[in-house]
Amino acid sequence: SIAAAGGIRLAVGAADGHPAIWRRAADGSWTLISASTPAVSQRPGMESLLSVAHGPAGWIAVGAADSQGSQQPVVLTSADGAAWQAVTSTAFTTPGISVMAVTASRSGYVVVGRQMSNGRTFAAMWWSADLRNWTGGSNGGLDGRLESSAVYAVGATATGFVAAGTHGGGHTVWTSADGKNWSVYDVPMPTGVSAALLQQVAVNGTRVVTAGYLVDKAGDAPVVVVSADSGRTWRQILLSAPGGIGAVTALTAA
Repeated sequence: SIAAAGGIRLAVGAADGHPAIWRRAADGSWTLISASTPAVSQRPGMESLLSVAHGPAGWIAVGAADSQGSQQPVVLTSADGAAWQAVTSTAFTTPGISVMAVTASRSGYVVVGRQMSNGRTFAAMWWSADLRNWTGGSNGGLDGRLESSAVYAVGATATGFVAAGTHGGGHTVWTSADGKNWSVYDVPMPTGVSAALLQQVAVNGTRVVTAGYLVDKAGDAPVVVVSADSGRTWRQILLSAPGGIGAVTALTAA
């Protein structure tokens, strides 16, 4: 993932099994700054950062850690994009939590993912105004009792936030005005499709584009679900003819 703000550009991922954060200098060169941050470079287990964002209180990067077969979320924050520290909020220490993506707006930050509890898997969202105090979101009332759900991507819109993922084996979007109270919309699956998933979100003004894939008898086929009004209404577009195979690997909104 990559993000830019205030003349700073950061890219996040993994290096030598540790969370990796690269910073771009004014001359265009990139430096691995996480190697000099003990809170990042000396953490145990294999870890990778998946998403990065900048908001009113600074930078945040999220990912996953695998230590001795147990997966835990990784949430790091920074005021300046150079010195980083791990978030120790109890919001992310509950067993079974995975974080997938983060976004930010002028009102705060939203982290999305999933939670597994008592054999159930359900979408999970967290909101913060200051990167210190975190509140769990409503996720549209899903608790995994009937069907499992998960969120894989999130973006900030002109009026709130949009998240994308899966619910009950189908492709699903969530919308929220405040990052705490969410409404869920299950996108109808076309005839012959057995499963669907959305895993990317891109936003430009009121235009929102989500992307993922459908599963039919031929295999995986790419699909996008778009909104021109910040997520109030949606339109599904299949990117291949019936029986086509493919996947969306990158996404932007213009």
